[in-house]
Amino acid sequence: LLKQIRKDLPRTRLRSGASCSAQMLVEHARIQGLMERVLFVWAVRQPASGYVQGLNDVLLPLIVIGLADQSGRPISHLDAAMLEQISEEHLAEIEADC
Repeated sequence: LLKQIRKDLPRTRLRSGASCSAQMLVEHARIQGLMERVLFVWAVRQPASGYVQGLNDVLLPLIVIGLADQSGRPISHLDAAMLEQISEEHLAEIEADC
């Protein structure tokens, strides 16, 4: 299960013509870790569906909205530097909301 999730996470991309800095946010280790944990818990708690390829792309908009809400920035201004300013506690809140 984790092997498949870890295989799919590097493929996660923003597809809305996002800037390079926004894509770097998606590739940041903190976001990748958050996504891995959420997807793993989803798969374990939803055995009928489990993990299927593409759930990472379903999860990403939820994380982006959570980051925008926590940072107070519009989605178009999210970047990896902003992520360094978000505390572990706030990141955990985003994870719990997903």
